[in-house]
Amino acid sequence: MVDTPADELLARLAAGKVYRPAQAERAAKNFFRKGNLMALRELALRRTADRVEDDVQAYRTDRAIAQVWKTEGALLCCIGPHAGAEHVVRSTARLAQQLAVTWHAVYGETPALQRLDGARREGILQTVKLARDLGASTAVVPAQQVAQALVDHARRHNLSKLVLGNSRPARWLGLLGLHGRLGPAIARLAPDIDRFEGGLTQPARAAPAPRAASAALSGTAVDAGDGGRRRRYLWALAACAGTTLFTHVRVPYFALANIVMVFLLAVVGVGVWLGRGPAVLAAFLNVAAFDFFFVEPRLSFAVSDVQYLLTFAVMLVVGRVTGQLTAGLRFQARVATHRETRSRALFEAAHDLSNLLTQEQAVEVAQTVTRSMADMVTNLLDMARIQSGEIRLRLEWQSMEELIGSALHAAQAALGPRRLTVQIAPEVPLVECDAVLIERVLANLLETAAKYTPAGSPVEIDVRPVVAAAGDAGELRVSVCDHGPGVPQGQEAAIFEKYTRGHAESATPGMGLGLAICRAIVEAHRGRITVEPTGATGATFSFTLPLGTPPAIDLSEDVPTTGPRDQGPQPEH
Repeated sequence: MVDTPADELLARLAAGKVYRPAQAERAAKNFFRKGNLMALRELALRRTADRVEDDVQAYRTDRAIAQVWKTEGALLCCIGPHAGAEHVVRSTARLAQQLAVTWHAVYGETPALQRLDGARREGILQTVKLARDLGASTAVVPAQQVAQALVDHARRHNLSKLVLGNSRPARWLGLLGLHGRLGPAIARLAPDIDRFEGGLTQPARAAPAPRAASAALSGTAVDAGDGGRRRRYLWALAACAGTTLFTHVRVPYFALANIVMVFLLAVVGVGVWLGRGPAVLAAFLNVAAFDFFFVEPRLSFAVSDVQYLLTFAVMLVVGRVTGQLTAGLRFQARVATHRETRSRALFEAAHDLSNLLTQEQAVEVAQTVTRSMADMVTNLLDMARIQSGEIRLRLEWQSMEELIGSALHAAQAALGPRRLTVQIAPEVPLVECDAVLIERVLANLLETAAKYTPAGSPVEIDVRPVVAAAGDAGELRVSVCDHGPGVPQGQEAAIFEKYTRGHAESATPGMGLGLAICRAIVEAHRGRITVEPTGATGATFSFTLPLGTPPAIDLSEDVPTTGPRDQGPQPEH
């Protein structure tokens, strides 16, 4: 491309260097006016700049150059867990529009931010979606430190200007991986990157979600989460007690140095299997137990030898550090698992597309891929809505035959040609429920059976009322039985937790949300869901719905009457 000013182009046109004189005069009066030529020049320059920027990026990648080259004015917006994050995003969008440059928006998610409540996580993801709608290239980056993640992203994409909110330091920022203010941390890591800080933003305060609203749909999901957290701490207490008992009976055979090692090993084990919080608790309890039972004078927290104070300090530091590291590794492993699932799906899609010969085959594969991705996205969105209490039940009297028929149609692609048996007891009445959500429960259970069982194995659906006690309307029991490997022993309750799968290392695609959604929906209907073995092999997932008294049907208007009003023209048959 040749860049020439508009006046010079017009002079060349008038001199006959482009067209013949008559044709040049017509061109100058029509399209080749000065304004159009200036606009074309700008377009040419922009296209040239884009191509040169691509060449620069390729060169930096080939030479592994980490330093940012300020060749493009692209912006990087830092989305954080603050109430002013949306303001920062909109300000960056306006600035990018004024500068006519591209911009990126990144949310750095630390392990602490991963544990935010559903409402706040949903708000952050909505801010990321807003940035994408405003034209940004968005990314959610898992990291231990937000500042380091932002600097790495900026260097990887050659972004020389960062836009972030000027947050007032808060006490809990250190717990979220934002040690002090973010701007100075980025300045220490990358002094070559320019920073623009917006207006002062306050840390977001979690709005208390209406407990009735969240409980109305997710049932005891919140309580179950709290219960799971309590169980982890109880297991940590049990581990500390077991370690104390184990070492106490071996005092004659173990030196105190070896006993300290056993206590440290217990802290590491708690951190690996139970997480950071229980590891910190175990560190303090083990130090206290070691002091109370093994340090003279025994059965007292007094210390006769001052050197043991150093031992206590080392135990606490090592316990907390190992707990922190193991919790971070657990977080990274979970993120890596999700990435591996997405990468495997993309690889399989690319492999299938490379073996196609006709357009019809390409369309079929594309539709299939759109469906191991639409299902995943739908599960994530449904779980977010369920936890936030956004969905409300639309209770109406439904027929189980129609609900099962709709669920079978939705799960038809997953079930394939396998034999399916449906048994509905003749005394099954109408049931009051949200038809769309119960169909989703049935479809999820059928798809789970199809995923984890051999292709030729049968699936049975059984529907029958449960005998009620006196004065109770009873409940309806719906069971989906398969004949696959079944649920691992001891996982019957945990299988309904979020991001939990029957076989963690299985190649079967999924994110472990289907059964969690089923439990939330069933408990919102005041029912319960369980799993038990199907004979020698297989699993039977069953859920219950409370039965009521269906409304009476008035058939008086449909029954023909005899008399003078019945006489008249009759329809032909």
